[in-house]
Amino acid sequence: MADLLGSLVNKSLIVVERSSGSLRYRLLETIRQYAAAQLVRSGGEAEARLARAAHAEYYLGLAEEAGPELEGPHQGPWLKRLDVEWDNIRAAL
Repeated sequence: MADLLGSLVNKSLIVVERSSGSLRYRLLETIRQYAAAQLVRSGGEAEARLARAAHAEYYLGLAEEAGPELEGPHQGPWLKRLDVEWDNIRAAL
């Protein structure tokens, strides 16, 4: 998997973001849009809806897990994590 990701990064199809000792990979917006269109083309709108629903379900779970932690001693780390995931949370909404 690391070799595949490295190859995609070298081809500028995926961007690597480094923060606080971890790596995060994201698609360029144009690549994301192309992939979404290809998903609809190859799997139909139903497959695209399933992918969006799975994405939304994951981020709903993250928000539900974070909720109780946003008050108290673990607030800081959770706010940082939600900040990193903000674009995905917005997309899920």
